[in-house]
Amino acid sequence: MTACNPRPLPEHGSARGQPTSLQLAVLVYTCAFIAARGEPPSVHELAERFGWKSPNGAADVLRRLAARGLVVLRKRRHRSLRVTEDGRAARARCLGEQAGLFGEYNHISEDAP
Repeated sequence: MTACNPRPLPEHGSARGQPTSLQLAVLVYTCAFIAARGEPPSVHELAERFGWKSPNGAADVLRRLAARGLVVLRKRRHRSLRVTEDGRAARARCLGEQAGLFGEYNHISEDAP
């Protein structure tokens, strides 16, 4: 990650393994965003929230979540992100076990993008 172009670090390994902490943070935030706004965040909003300069970083994390079956994406559709039952279960487990780490992503402030 460079100072001028922050982007999530590349993730390696099988898509069938456990989600990374970054993926869980995006999943928790996405669920909170949907609950607060009634629609999923765009990749631009995710990039802004997590401090990435490029929406490609957010799209990459979403593709990895989709490969794990935690979200569903529809190509060429704005705000088409949907959290699956497995995704909601993973979010609940994550917040139950590690609320201190992911609690900050479980609410949306009024000035959030």
